[in-house]
Parts: sequence; C-alpha cells; structure tokens
Amino acid sequence: HIYKNILFIKEIVASVLADLAAINLAFLIYYFFKYKSGILDFSTILPVDVLLIPLIWINIFWLFLYAVAGLYDIPFEMKFKNHFFALIKTVIFGSIIFLAVNFKLGEGFLISLSSVMVYICLLLIMNLISRLFLFLYLNSKLKRTGKRMNCIMVTLNQGNDALSDFKPVKDNYNFIGYV
Repeated sequence: HIYKNILFIKEIVASVLADLAAINLAFLIYYFFKYKSGILDFSTILPVDVLLIPLIWINIFWLFLYAVAGLYDIPFEMKFKNHFFALIKTVIFGSIIFLAVNFKLGEGFLISLSSVMVYICLLLIMNLISRLFLFLYLNSKLKRTGKRMNCIMVTLNQGNDALSDFKPVKDNYNFIGYV
C-alpha cells in the first residue's frame, strides 16, 4: 500500500490540491452569495479576514475526513462513479458530524441550518467538478504514459467462474496469466 502511494504521489498531491481548491471556492461562492450578492439582507457583514481561521479549520476538517474515508486511495483506473459515490458518502457523513458538533441540547443548532446546507451543496458541486476534471486529466495521462494498465497475474481457487469477478475492472488491468 505504501509502495502504491509512493508510485502515485503526484496524483495524490493533485487530488489534495483539487480538494483544497474546491473547499475554498465553495466557501468564497457561499460568502459572496450570503454577504455580497444582495439576495439576502444581512446587516452585519463579516470581513473575509475574520473568517480566515474558521476557513483553515474547515480545510483541515474536510481534508482529514477525505483522507480517513480513503478518497485518496481510490485508483484513477477505477470508474468515476466509484469516486462520485465515495465523495457523496463522505460529504454526507462530514455534514452529519459538523451538525452534531454544532448542536446543544435545550438550545438547538448553534448555526443556521440553511447556511450549512447551502455551503454543503456548493462543496459537493465544486468537489465533484474538480474531481471529474482531475479524473479525466489523470486517466488520459496514465493511458498515454502506459502506467494505467497494471500487469497482474490472477490465482484462481474456484475455477473459471472466478473470472467473472474481474469483468468490472478488465479494461483497467493487463492480465498476463492465470494460475
């Protein structure tokens, strides 16, 4: 596992940078929508520099959660739907954690639920877009360089019927033999 991470360190760093960009872009769009657009009337407008420390914690929270959820371990040879569903599950789980931390018995939520939901939707959209572009770019790059097709040898214990287990990933690997 460590060896694979070292081999694909550039792709992992690109994923982290794409996630950082998506998290911060979602926050900036949320900030603009909430305070600068004029759609919502807020008498107290918080300057961006006041929100810098919370934004750093938001970045740490989401990057940590993505790493723990294994989003940086999903190989780019897999179909995008694997990345898509893993990201959706992680964002939903992270939202539940965030809401649970901001709930006090007897007082309710300490933050606006609508604001959190707007930010979560923006985060999900920005992350999916950035991951889609990164997926398309890295997948085509890995295909061009020939690194995409890993050679493997399969050990079969159940006879030829076990080959059906490999049909979903057959395009991603170069089977060199069976034992």
